[in-house]
Amino acid sequence: MANLVVYKGHNFPVWDCHFSPLGYYFATASHDRTARLWSTDHPFSLRIFAGHLSDVDCVRFHPNSMYIATGSSDKTVRLWDVNSAKSVRLFLGHRSTVSCLSFSPNGRVLASGGHDGQIILWDLETSKKLKALPCKQLGSVHSLDFSADGEMLASAHHNNGVCLWDMNHLTVLQNEANPQATTSPTAKSKKSAEQEKDKEKDNKDKEKEKEKEKDKEKDKDKQQPPSEEQQNDDAPQEPVAPEAVVVAPTRSNVDSKSWLLQTAFTKCTPVYNVTFTYRNLLLGCGPFVNPTPAKRDRQW
Repeated sequence: MANLVVYKGHNFPVWDCHFSPLGYYFATASHDRTARLWSTDHPFSLRIFAGHLSDVDCVRFHPNSMYIATGSSDKTVRLWDVNSAKSVRLFLGHRSTVSCLSFSPNGRVLASGGHDGQIILWDLETSKKLKALPCKQLGSVHSLDFSADGEMLASAHHNNGVCLWDMNHLTVLQNEANPQATTSPTAKSKKSAEQEKDKEKDNKDKEKEKEKEKDKEKDKDKQQPPSEEQQNDDAPQEPVAPEAVVVAPTRSNVDSKSWLLQTAFTKCTPVYNVTFTYRNLLLGCGPFVNPTPAKRDRQW
């Protein structure tokens, strides 16, 4: 087989490559501390994204193709504007090399995994860390991928495992990170303000009428002798057990264990890549490692 096109620009090895959802552009990550933007019909790079202090190990396009995310050995994740080639977001939180990235289908969340055994979910609008999913027992995170519906996240690990994470908790964390702004009364029109005043007056009048009716009923009850039911009510009663209180999910009570749906292990194969199909079929791959005699004895 002969090469169709050779794209030249990087001075050192290229560690990762990713095509845009549009299919015409692709981005590369290199050992020369830069990421580059290319087009399929042009042999030289269109944009150079420089700013990392060490190797750029992974690169991913945003679903709208207007941004790219890069992960580096300098323990940082950056979001870049494709048109200006400027860094618009900087995410700090990993303790080691950032090895993989994945955008949610709606483009609001970025997931990053590293050699520190952590998966961190980032809110792109506020640059805040939504959640850190610890999985140090499974070793380095080599690959991440969201399902087509965005309800699951799959992670591939060095210690022969694949994890499935529940992403339905993201709505709770996003609401806490981006609280809805309440409208001030000065911003409302005069008509709406007058209507609200009228409603308040009507509500106050209704409350006064209800209070008067209650006072009248109390006066009647005082004049009449107490009935048998009232006497029984006045008698001491046994303490009643308190009802169960339903607590709404928040950042504090949604723990990491509730996020983990399932963990699947291989016998002796570290998993280097996972990919969801459009029908939520998960594919994983890795090199086969011949087990040592000690491991064989444990398995059998």
